[in-house]
Amino acid sequence: MIFLGVLLVASLFTAIGSYLDKYLVNLGISRDDYFYYMCLSMLPFTLLMMFFFIFLIHFIFI
Repeated sequence: MIFLGVLLVASLFTAIGSYLDKYLVNLGISRDDYFYYMCLSMLPFTLLMMFFFIFLIHFIFI
């Protein structure tokens, strides 16, 4: 059951990343700006996933 939740959260983040990718490409920005915006836009999701997995590992080993 926990792995289903991890799979759903990972799928959600992948969908958000794909949407951001499409949105940034449609803006017509340069390659350097694209890299900058993609890194900055995915930082909050990366931090959220890190905290989620720390909680998950703590929950499994208790």
